[in-house]
Amino acid sequence: LELDKAFVIAQRGDMKLDATAEYRFDIIKSFTGAVFVDAGNIWLMRSDPDTVIIDGKKELNKAKRVGGEFRRKSFMNEIAVGTGVGFRMDFSFFVLRLDIAFPLRKAILYPEEKGEHGVPTRDETLARQRWKWVIDDIDFTKPGWRSDNLIFNIAIGYPF
Repeated sequence: LELDKAFVIAQRGDMKLDATAEYRFDIIKSFTGAVFVDAGNIWLMRSDPDTVIIDGKKELNKAKRVGGEFRRKSFMNEIAVGTGVGFRMDFSFFVLRLDIAFPLRKAILYPEEKGEHGVPTRDETLARQRWKWVIDDIDFTKPGWRSDNLIFNIAIGYPF
């Protein structure tokens, strides 16, 4: 398989941990509100290769997902947490959800945290990444924060 001809989804992994808690309350008749908290992450069972074959040539794997391997010792520190509120419309044969959410704890890598050749080692990644709580950063009055953190979701059916 040549990676330049393959469609790669960065969020794909071999193992997924997902926890959701949702409190629903009546508003009127078929309309309910919801407050929820989600937590989880996605991991690989094995690390991606350091090199790939592109057009018959061996090249550095720039799509390598460093730090994505599941490790029993560190996985709890790699859990992301988000929260939000939503509106549910129950039409008896389906439920329409409108949600707005934002992160409480981020478990992502930032561009400035890249190592040699733009690909950090797992140790570099874990040393730099704090898997940090971002509660103190929440500021709904700042347009930059809102555009970077607020997530709108429209869906059919309950999330679990």
